[in-house]
Amino acid sequence: MPVQNHLHDMDEENCCGCGACLQICPQSCISSAENKRGFAIPVIDAEKCVNCGLCKKVCPWQSILRKNQVIESYIAKAAQESVQKKCTSGGIFNLLAEEILKNGGVVYGCEWTDELLVHHVRVDRVENLPGLLQSKYVQSDTERTFIEVKKDLNANRFVLYSGTACQLAGLKNFVGEHENLILVEVACHGVPSPGLFREYIHWIEEKTQKNVVGFQFRNRKKHKKGEHYQLRINYSDGTEEFRYAAFDPYYASFISGQTLRGVCYDCIYKGKDRVGDILLADFWGAEKEHPEFHAENGASAVVILSSKGKEVFEKINVTCKPSSWEKVTAHNRSLIEGAEKTDFYQTIDINRFIPKVTAKTLLKVYMPEKIKYLLKRL
Repeated sequence: MPVQNHLHDMDEENCCGCGACLQICPQSCISSAENKRGFAIPVIDAEKCVNCGLCKKVCPWQSILRKNQVIESYIAKAAQESVQKKCTSGGIFNLLAEEILKNGGVVYGCEWTDELLVHHVRVDRVENLPGLLQSKYVQSDTERTFIEVKKDLNANRFVLYSGTACQLAGLKNFVGEHENLILVEVACHGVPSPGLFREYIHWIEEKTQKNVVGFQFRNRKKHKKGEHYQLRINYSDGTEEFRYAAFDPYYASFISGQTLRGVCYDCIYKGKDRVGDILLADFWGAEKEHPEFHAENGASAVVILSSKGKEVFEKINVTCKPSSWEKVTAHNRSLIEGAEKTDFYQTIDINRFIPKVTAKTLLKVYMPEKIKYLLKRL
């Protein structure tokens, strides 16, 4: 009898790249290969496949799970300014993670690899938490973390797992419902490919004749809220460079939605019903929706989606005000709809994404932040 592969003809149009299928396969017959646009795609060895169907069972695009509904929404920031400044927006994830760790739990999130790609790692000590903080606009490799989560849950440990909605859906299909598992969903605009980012780093190195050893999106050095999307590049000679997203080919093309994975444009995990226990996002438009809330250093939107999420949120030290789903999404449409679909690039060429600079762009970027903040409040 011929083998019927459940994941045949997979590509980025019908695969989110969460890695659940690779980790569940009892025959280890599923591997990952990079397509021509730089995205990881599962590949099945038909000779090893026994048609068990587990890959289909855990796939978040083929086995849609029950979603959680919004319970409460807040605008929030860490009560301590020092915590705010080391994070991308309001510092809420840092506090949630510390709460789990101090009670003997473990935290999973994404950090940079030595090769300047992004992968998910397990953290069980507070001092190892900083690598998980701040935004990383590259698709993360979940590696074997779903398997590790299952082991931690079986050992009766609390687990906080942070990721995009599709990654959390894959994990939830993998381990099932568990009272000790807290899923923190990071608001997702869509993910660019690791292959494209790798070529982008090579492009920088060729232009500067320097080796890139560190990279940070939304750096706060000159814009404390990070809203101008200023990136920082660290070189091996000890120098650093700052760039604005509007002038950078990788960053600008990501924000405009030109370089996202195929499934991101029609993401089935958008909308009010969510996968996680807590949804974290930037509270864009805070000056208009909550003018009484001082958000000079940035603010987070915190959407509570389960009793577990509410319980852990109430334990952390935050400054917050009640808000609503409508206010959270009024200026953050990526929570409820995908980016406008564009013609896919077929070959990885960073030069094609070099943005055009206009007078409007220059004004928007270089307007002093204090003036911009005051204008928004008015």
